[in-house]
Amino acid sequence: MTTYEHETPQEALARYPGGMALRALHMLIFAILFGFAETLLLLLALLQLGWMVFSKKRNPSLAQFGDQMARWLRDVARFQSGASDDKPFPWKQAGQ
Repeated sequence: MTTYEHETPQEALARYPGGMALRALHMLIFAILFGFAETLLLLLALLQLGWMVFSKKRNPSLAQFGDQMARWLRDVARFQSGASDDKPFPWKQAGQ
């Protein structure tokens, strides 16, 4: 795991070539999107629960979507916390 404990301000700026103002803008956008994703995840969980109660099995499409959403939320949390400089979808480059 990477730690930025002893990082200088110049090293921090070098890690994010767009500058801190651009990073702050991205962080604000992702904070808003994260809130929407939380609501969507709650609705997905309730839908999956209803599906499981009535059919006695899980819906594979909902489970797969939930897994993809969990990965996106993880990527956003890592970006927001400064653990990563890789921006999540939709800014994430193909193949990353």
